[in-house]
Amino acid sequence: MKRVLTVKDRTGTFDIPSFLMTENDSLQIKLEIKNELRLGRFRLVVRHGEQKKAFTLSQNETIELCSGWLSKSTENLEFSLVYLNVTETAVLKDDYMIEPLKMESINGNFAFTALLQEIEAQQNEQERRIVALEEKIKEYENEGVPLVFEE
Repeated sequence: MKRVLTVKDRTGTFDIPSFLMTENDSLQIKLEIKNELRLGRFRLVVRHGEQKKAFTLSQNETIELCSGWLSKSTENLEFSLVYLNVTETAVLKDDYMIEPLKMESINGNFAFTALLQEIEAQQNEQERRIVALEEKIKEYENEGVPLVFEE
């Protein structure tokens, strides 16, 4: 399973908010960095419960997390990213915010959900519902139905 992690303005989001992966497949994550013109390297650390893996890569490279490593824990996948100079001796940026992946095991397979995108979708749905309720209330008020709020 190949997913793209796009980092733009120090915020990283996945290309698809939720996806399924079979127990025999590996998770490949391609790191796409936008708005970074300087030369350097990136260090991506993936935490999965007590386990962690570190990768040093350039822009638009892919990392691979094998299913054996993923199946060792039921914890979420958390990512941290730092930007290093070309010689990897100094940190240039370390304040990237990468959305975590909620991981669930379903009959031996894996289901992943990007938590920030899930929260945004829930907020958008709540906002849509509030706007619809406000419109309905205005409709009642326009028809002469007095609305009295209890305290």
